[in-house]
Amino acid sequence: MARDVLLGADAGTGGFRIGLYALDGKELGYGMTEYETVHKYPGWAEQDPEDWWNCLKEGIGKALAKAGIEKDRVLAMAIDTTGCSPVFSKKDGTPVRPCLLWMDVRSAEYAKFVKDTTGYTYTAEWMPPKLLWMKNNEPDNLDATEVITDSYGWLMYKLTGEWGDGLSCVGSWGYDPDIKRISPDFYESIGIREVAEKFTQKEPLPPGTPAGNLSQQAADFLGLDTDTLVVHGGIDSPIGILGMGVARPGKLVLLTGSSHLVMGLSETSRGGSSFKPIAGGLVKGLSQRP
Repeated sequence: MARDVLLGADAGTGGFRIGLYALDGKELGYGMTEYETVHKYPGWAEQDPEDWWNCLKEGIGKALAKAGIEKDRVLAMAIDTTGCSPVFSKKDGTPVRPCLLWMDVRSAEYAKFVKDTTGYTYTAEWMPPKLLWMKNNEPDNLDATEVITDSYGWLMYKLTGEWGDGLSCVGSWGYDPDIKRISPDFYESIGIREVAEKFTQKEPLPPGTPAGNLSQQAADFLGLDTDTLVVHGGIDSPIGILGMGVARPGKLVLLTGSSHLVMGLSETSRGGSSFKPIAGGLVKGLSQRP
């Protein structure tokens, strides 16, 4: 049987959307599942990573059934996710605590600290302020964490059995394009270099890069097979601009959903190793959890 079907999986804020497509782009089937967001306090938003995994399985099953497609026709698959939604887990992928969803803004005061310390504007949505919150409010969970990634990196591990991050994900983590890694100097300047050592330490890979085949465990769980190639996707918004045909500078895209973005592409990088901290030291005097 010919392998002539591509599978795309979008992990949005509220659920997974699975699309099956012919090689010419024609849609063959679609499946959607929903997962829960827990708002324990105002400004908090958490999800259980295992819910994503279970919903991915359910969505794939719905899409295959609707299209009447056998699993061995699926040539390749790719995913996109929200960002930045940090996941704190063991090396075997077991989550230590629920994910801090992108819309979680409990770390707003830490975002201000990062800007005052480094001169770079980081919002509460992004990785460094959230890691500062974890260090100051849940040090035991942070100590128990062996790998820090995001929803995308965690799901890619579940698919392939290998840790690795997407290039479109790490721009909000303190990524330095000159060294192709998360900047250790950046994290040292805000007092948590040891936390950054829990990142995968691998060069993040761009969309379209093969990541490997589905692991046997993933294939068995998802109802696919190990000949299915897993290709890097990334964060939903940059993947979305490619889907809308913006592949070079000169155009802007408006993306709307749970958040709203105006995005485009640039010939030049706005990052690099020219980062110089304004001040250093550990965060002190900031409020802890309600």
